[in-house]
Amino acid sequence: MNPRFESPANNMLKWALRIAAGALVAYILWRTREIIVTVLIAAVLAAALEPLVDLLMRWRIPLLHPKTQRVAASVVVFVAFLALCVFGAAWLAAPVGEEFRKLNPEALRQAFTGFAEDIQKVYDEMPPLFRQLVGRPDQTALAEALGRAAETVVRQVTFWLSHLLEIFLIPVLAFYFVVDSGSLKKYVLSFVRPVHRREAMRLVRDAGRVFRVYIVGQIILCLIAGVVMGLLLAYWKVKYAVTLAVLAGVTRAVPIVGPIFSGAVIFVIILASDPRLALTVLVIFSVLHFVESKMIMPLLLGDLMELHPAVLLICILAAYEFFGILGMFLAAPVAAMTRTLITRYYLQRRDSQAGEGGPPGGRAEIGEGEESAVHGASAALA
Repeated sequence: MNPRFESPANNMLKWALRIAAGALVAYILWRTREIIVTVLIAAVLAAALEPLVDLLMRWRIPLLHPKTQRVAASVVVFVAFLALCVFGAAWLAAPVGEEFRKLNPEALRQAFTGFAEDIQKVYDEMPPLFRQLVGRPDQTALAEALGRAAETVVRQVTFWLSHLLEIFLIPVLAFYFVVDSGSLKKYVLSFVRPVHRREAMRLVRDAGRVFRVYIVGQIILCLIAGVVMGLLLAYWKVKYAVTLAVLAGVTRAVPIVGPIFSGAVIFVIILASDPRLALTVLVIFSVLHFVESKMIMPLLLGDLMELHPAVLLICILAAYEFFGILGMFLAAPVAAMTRTLITRYYLQRRDSQAGEGGPPGGRAEIGEGEESAVHGASAALA
């Protein structure tokens, strides 16, 4: 039967099968979303540590097989990375424990009372119009807001503790990705038809490039967070300013939980010596975190990954809604890779088909201004 003259029933059956297959794939992805996110985070960690392994592989050891030397180099890099994490956590925890023992409940109560009085004073000095817009400060509402913030911290810590298995699996998967990346790529490509393997390999290279760009962007954001907090803490003459600045910079790589954890640590340390300053720092830290996560991060990562900041911010919020914190962490590289796929397999093919289907001499029928506008629109979409 000529495919152009298929019956409506056959067309409806084909569309029903396609919809069912798409729904099945979506259901499988949803059920395995945490596994997928864990694998993607392991891929990001592997992309970050693989250059160090490649650097060690430049010094060839004649007595070792190249594969054996790569395993040894990977073990050295991962052991050094884990040791840095453990000793760094111990170095950062020491001042926190020391200052936590100095906390005085009576001083804390007075600090909260004084902080509420300061807010009332600021409110009284506001112009009448601002006071109407802001509303009268309520100390009970302030206490409830602080309680909700504490509940958020506890909830996020509980979330991470409930996912300890996935957290431990991340470095294990990353180790295998680094040690045997070549064989793993060949194994994955073996499931692809030979005629499509070159294109699949191209997609794998694009994914690696996206992850590397994302890592560079995260490093820049961590440096910005560390430097800004270091300057502020030094201005306030807070003890352990360098240590706390390093903590703020390193934990910035973990979305939401990282800044909450570093903010809580900084708050506790300042609380032991100057409770009222601690509350002020907490407010300023929250404002800075909002500006960084909602403005600076979309601008920086959007520029590096060629994504509009508004689009990137929407993707981050959607990923958090569906996949939680781990999905939020991977929203930027996944969005960049999705953009690459849409550009390559839809926009470019659509433009090429439109060019082939047009009348001969079609270029002559379009004015120079219109032709440049068409090229500009295509370049913007691509």
